[in-house]
Order: sequence, then C-alpha cells, then structure tokens
Amino acid sequence: MTNRWSSLACNAWNESLSDKYRSMRREWLVAMILAKKDTCRELQINQDTRDNLVAGWAIYTAIRAQDARSARELRSKYNYRRFMEMGRLWVRWEFTVEQAIDHLKSELSTRAMVMQIIGAHDPRPEWFRHSVGAYHTISKLITDLDTDAEIVAWAKQGKELFERHGIK
Repeated sequence: MTNRWSSLACNAWNESLSDKYRSMRREWLVAMILAKKDTCRELQINQDTRDNLVAGWAIYTAIRAQDARSARELRSKYNYRRFMEMGRLWVRWEFTVEQAIDHLKSELSTRAMVMQIIGAHDPRPEWFRHSVGAYHTISKLITDLDTDAEIVAWAKQGKELFERHGIK
C-alpha cells in the first residue's frame, strides 16, 4: 500500500516539475499524500520543501473543516504556492482560520500577502527583520574557508555592529 502512494506521489511530483500547466493539481496531490503518509523518500525533495507542501495542505484542511465551500473556492482560484506561504505563516504565528481566509481572499499578490501577514504578526521593525538575514550571511563569510582576509575582517566588524544593536 505504501509503495502505491509513494509511486503516485513521485509521479505527480515529477509531472509538476515538468508540466507547469498541470503543476497546480499535481502539487496538491503530492501535498495531500505527504500530509497523510510520511513516506516518499523517492521524491528526492528536501525537508523544507516537504514541510512547506504539508503546511499548505494543513491550512487548506483547517479551512475546509470550518468552511468547505470557501476552501473549494479558494483552492480553485489560487495556486498552491499561495496556500503554501499561508500555511508556513499560519504554523508560525497561529492566527485564526478566519484571518487566514481573509488574507487568502485579499487582492494582494502572494508576496504582498506574505509581507502583510509578517507586518501584522512580527512586532520587530522591517529594518530589524532584514538585518537578521544580513547578520547570518555575514557570519557565514567569517567561517567560510575560502573567504579573502579583507572580507573576513569586514565581516567581523559588521557582525560586531549588528550584535551591538541586539541583532543575532
């Protein structure tokens, strides 16, 4: 039984990568299988992609449990990527299903929707959120073996500056 599900998910995933016309339907199928069965090693997808697919399915099933009609309408109107982004944020900040539906129905692009949710739920200023990413990039420059000595010195100064401002 597991091999059947794995095979179906593997075929659907490969088709979603090669045929963008049918990719939306295939991603839904793969997400459903991954959410129900923790198998599919043959898919050769990384854990983050798997988690994102499952998060999208999780928000869809939560919406469907509360309002099946809205879930069907949203699923037919929007691509899986929108649900996936919503699912990731929903898992992180645990807002209500009604709020998720409102965000999904907004006329914003998926990226703008994500930024709106982050702005509403993450109290840190935007410059601070961007600085956290820069801090991690600079920190990596310090530890990379092939980094030029001047760049390492610059990165160390930058890292110290971020840390003085409470960014880690």
